[in-house]
Amino acid sequence: MFSGYRFLVTCHPENIEYILKTNFDNFPKGENFKEVFDILGVGVFNVDSDTWRLQRKVIHTALISGEFKALVANTNRFPSNEWADGSDGAHEAVFFRGVMPPFIWKLQRLLGIGKERAIIKSQKIIDEKYGKAIVEKRDEFLAGGVLSDNFLSFYIKTLAVADESSIFSSLARIDNFLRDEMLNAFLAGRDTMKSALTWLFWLVSITPSVQAKISEELNSVLCSQKKGKETTSTHTWPCVFDSDDLKDLVYLHAAICESLRLYPPLPVNRKSVVKKDVLPGGSVVTPGMEILLSFYSVGRMPWIWGEDCLEFKPQRWIDENGKLIVVPTSKFPAFGSGARSCLGRDTAFTQMKSVVAAVLFNFHVKVVEGHHVCPTQTPNLYMKHGLQVNIKKRTV
Repeated sequence: MFSGYRFLVTCHPENIEYILKTNFDNFPKGENFKEVFDILGVGVFNVDSDTWRLQRKVIHTALISGEFKALVANTNRFPSNEWADGSDGAHEAVFFRGVMPPFIWKLQRLLGIGKERAIIKSQKIIDEKYGKAIVEKRDEFLAGGVLSDNFLSFYIKTLAVADESSIFSSLARIDNFLRDEMLNAFLAGRDTMKSALTWLFWLVSITPSVQAKISEELNSVLCSQKKGKETTSTHTWPCVFDSDDLKDLVYLHAAICESLRLYPPLPVNRKSVVKKDVLPGGSVVTPGMEILLSFYSVGRMPWIWGEDCLEFKPQRWIDENGKLIVVPTSKFPAFGSGARSCLGRDTAFTQMKSVVAAVLFNFHVKVVEGHHVCPTQTPNLYMKHGLQVNIKKRTV
């Protein structure tokens, strides 16, 4: 009551369409977002207007390169590492900033206490780990060396080709810029994937019919390969599928979409208001307001998805001819919608299919009896206590 915070929460598809697409320029991230998520610096998630458009163009160029697609196809393991330490500790603190009056968290930041301590610690790790890697890659590139295959290398090379403002003339500037962009990319690629896979494995494990159907579809891949002259997958245990083998599997794709419908990794999208406007739903919004788009709620509205909206049913994504149903992003906003929709959507599906296929084809996954599942209060939709399962080697 003391914050003066004015906001509107909506999950109506017409409002989402209007805010994220139709009248996009009137609903930027805004200064409040940038202040709350200052750990993201000037990365693509934290900027608006022409700056955002330029950065998005560079990222898109890197993502569609043949080298990067090949890298993604061969990179599907997610071990703990020191880079992750720079983001994990800050999530709860950032959520705290979003729901508390600003003077509370700003005082904590000034004193280095409470939840703000986690952000301070994370920032130090980010500056150290990311900074060291960036300087090494940047100097190697400027010296004419051949950069190894990773996203940082792709980004440096793409930026150098697209650079029209001689950004490399200021090394401090480019280092800070790359640090922020790599953190944004890391959070987008790792943290969302971490959330999506956890919820998917839980849903599949408590729905045996879905697990059996996915296994049946994967078996059909191996059977079709045996009829051909060449195979692209390793048939010895454990079996790891090539991404090309999985791209046309309808049921696996549908299961991923259904999980993302119920548990979108980014459950809420936050927007500000530039000019007074009236949303399609009738709500009046004015400058200074914040709009919270509840993607989590969209998938749980009976008037959008039917009375069975809370059930995990991959078949709702498949038509009578066995083809995938295309759902408007306003009703399925897991990857956002409009101009700021996720550039890594295809990459995410490639990675998730590879991981899910490898795990479910080689193992039986069963949730530990009595394990309590609930979401965390963080910007990403994590499981509060993780996912505890029993893993058993699949013999049939």
